[in-house]
Amino acid sequence: MTKAHTEAKTDARTNTETRQCPCCSATLNIDAKTCRYCGHALLVLTPSVMGWVTVAEYAAATSKQEEDIMSAIRDGDMDGQLVCGTWMVQYE
Repeated sequence: MTKAHTEAKTDARTNTETRQCPCCSATLNIDAKTCRYCGHALLVLTPSVMGWVTVAEYAAATSKQEEDIMSAIRDGDMDGQLVCGTWMVQYE
């Protein structure tokens, strides 16, 4: 997934934050969990942690095991941060 698919943009016409579906490139609401056009499951993005996702979301998007991701964070091979009790990793 490219960085453009994980970044929010502001729609000038409606003044709402949007993003693109990585599969069909449809413009979607920032809070969309599924693309309404192709049905692709989307990572949930929040403006306060843009570019960061939960370990569970990262595991689902990359087909990696959560335990392996947590090991990589502990070993310093991957950036991670604890946000409100939930481990987050950067997704680019």
